[in-house]
Amino acid sequence: SYAKDNDVWLEAIKPLRNPTHRSIEFFASKLCAGKPKIIVPKGRDVIIPYIEQFLTWSGFQTNKRPMLRKDALYGNLFRKVIFDGNKITQSQLDPKFVTDFEEDEQGFLLWIRIDIPQAERKTYTEYWIKNDGFNGYVATWIHTGDKDTPLDRLGNPITYAFLSDYGIDFVPIVHTKFINTGEKWGLSR
Repeated sequence: SYAKDNDVWLEAIKPLRNPTHRSIEFFASKLCAGKPKIIVPKGRDVIIPYIEQFLTWSGFQTNKRPMLRKDALYGNLFRKVIFDGNKITQSQLDPKFVTDFEEDEQGFLLWIRIDIPQAERKTYTEYWIKNDGFNGYVATWIHTGDKDTPLDRLGNPITYAFLSDYGIDFVPIVHTKFINTGEKWGLSR
């Protein structure tokens, strides 16, 4: 402002540059370009059209870049498979609402707890668990507690279903880490 008011010439200063945007865009646009390569066990080619239909219903081609950007930004991506009675799709869970989870050695979820703040100081809690040898289940609550409230203190769930009711024996949520350091949560840098 002094230079402008007194008509003093100053050398132009270039703004500081941050490579974060370019690296995330490179990851989203170059490394994940084109259609995904579907690999199935030998003799199981019959399921390929079903996988392609799932990707179409989910809008995968449209949604993959925003999903990958969030994975690079937050370090963790959670995708949930949804069946509405007619078609199977997927949705992305916001990692800030994933309270806790546990995975087996292959990276499959054994259980996951999701807590989403609601209006009027309430919280929506969703809990999925796969019980080996027993029947896994999913339960949801709307309560006045927070993400730290133990499940046994939430009262009766508003919905409860065994995984076998859906014809599955696994938690239908996938966790992807941007950078896997062997820790529970992925890193974004």
